[in-house]
Amino acid sequence: MLINCHLVVIMVLSTGVHAMTIQSRLNKDTVQLIKIAQRIEFIRKQDEMGNQKVIAMIYISEDSNPIRAMAGDVTWDAHDIDKAKRSIRRHNKTCLIIDRRDQVI
Repeated sequence: MLINCHLVVIMVLSTGVHAMTIQSRLNKDTVQLIKIAQRIEFIRKQDEMGNQKVIAMIYISEDSNPIRAMAGDVTWDAHDIDKAKRSIRRHNKTCLIIDRRDQVI
């Protein structure tokens, strides 16, 4: 029985089905900010080494400075935009979500 399970997994992976990525959880303060956010922008952040990751910037009002979405003590990695949008929509159905991944900071 165990051998058959392994064969199924190998067949599924060899047919091009990709494993799901695990996205880190937003911290409680970030969830509270998302609930009152007016808009959220996805942008690329580049570190000193040249590595890039997609992050979410939260805007509470039109003239406010952005706040980074956090997962624990680190910036939330929003590389899977569809999952990130679903996570945001779960907490705030009316905020504007803008994709600015072409913008690098």
